[in-house]
Amino acid sequence: MPLKGRTAGWTRGGHRPTGPAGRAGAAASRLPDGTKGLLLVGTGVLLLSPDALVIRLLDLDAGTLLFFRGAFSVVGYLAILQLLSGGALRARTWALSRSELLVGCLFVIANVFFVLAIQNSNAALALVIFASAPAITTLIGRAVGFERVPRRTWIASTIVLAGVAAIFLTEPRGGSWLGAAAALGGSLALATTLVVRRAGDVRVLPSQAAGALFTGIVALPFASPLATSGEDLRLALFAGLLLLPVATAMIMHGPRYLTAPEVSLLLLLESILGPLWIWIALGDPPTEQAVLAGALILGTLATHSVLAERALRRGRGATSASSLG
Repeated sequence: MPLKGRTAGWTRGGHRPTGPAGRAGAAASRLPDGTKGLLLVGTGVLLLSPDALVIRLLDLDAGTLLFFRGAFSVVGYLAILQLLSGGALRARTWALSRSELLVGCLFVIANVFFVLAIQNSNAALALVIFASAPAITTLIGRAVGFERVPRRTWIASTIVLAGVAAIFLTEPRGGSWLGAAAALGGSLALATTLVVRRAGDVRVLPSQAAGALFTGIVALPFASPLATSGEDLRLALFAGLLLLPVATAMIMHGPRYLTAPEVSLLLLLESILGPLWIWIALGDPPTEQAVLAGALILGTLATHSVLAERALRRGRGATSASSLG
């Protein structure tokens, strides 16, 4: 996913974190930028990859699960923001722009669709469809006149969307139309989020915190939190309070040190690791359809990321040579 610049920021004005986070950052500052980015995004993806498994393990209806994900994640995001700011959050941190509020609302839609997709279809199939979001982002961005699209991106987007279409043309096995449709809806919401973030100055963590709050509020009328068992509550608390916020913070901070193609390539790992954890823990293997569609979609996206990175390096080389001349 093409994330860069202040997109990963936590407070307006670019304040550096102090306190424990600041000391940890100072220690990490001695690492090369590429290594820091790889560690941040790679670790974030690794932490996020069991999310689908957690959804499957929780014996909760969608409303209750979404309420816990939203309510607990709000606390987690607030704790991270407090830590990164050195315990001195400013009022303007919560003065969200229209773009940031829109990102928060899109986060609700994507979250709802993700839960419905994992609960109602084969997880591998759902994650493969979600992985198509970058291709959809390209089409939306071009439609609104946001950016010029290279030929390789058009080709990759066409192949990816053909793979998604094939999933629907060959009725999903190991899942339902509801799950596949929910995955596609979530992918559209995620793609729209990326377009909004490219077009404006969006601080991700405050936007995600607002989105988590909105999710809890929207899900509350459909939730039964008091009927939840202790085991489910502990697992939901772990996922919402720690797993999701920490993984998101690391993934969103990594693009400060990596190029967009490199980040996109790393994010594809979630679509591979997520179904793997479910297969290991629950004995639910990916369907043949998911494997074939996944090979096409993920292979295309990976190839595109590699080609984009090469083109970026050639551009840098040409710029350097021009400046030397």
